[in-house]
Amino acid sequence: MSEHDKSTLKERLKNCESEREALISSSGSNISGYLSQKFDQLKGVDPITSRQQKLERLDGQIKSLQEQQKDHQCLLKDLSTAITPEYSHLMERLMVKEISDVIGLARQTLAKHHQDRRDDLLSVIQ
Repeated sequence: MSEHDKSTLKERLKNCESEREALISSSGSNISGYLSQKFDQLKGVDPITSRQQKLERLDGQIKSLQEQQKDHQCLLKDLSTAITPEYSHLMERLMVKEISDVIGLARQTLAKHHQDRRDDLLSVIQ
């Protein structure tokens, strides 16, 4: 899940929770609640039943979003657990290669130094 998906999930969860809280606290006390109740009455729907169904739907959505969030966190933990040893092994191999490269360069430098000293010594002897 990308960061965008994660933030979208958080936003949807927050919106559902806010909508649920607004539905619980309103109970027809504001104009939208009043209009909603009147609309339900015109349709022949019991406002209390309709409100309860909306709450149940929101509770279901909230539960689903929370499970998705939990699944995402578990996936991240599992990935981290799987990747950490691989990363450590890769870093060890990289360090060994770097050390090996340094040793190889030191050997070349030392061999060149010995060759130069040998050449200097031979030129003095001759």
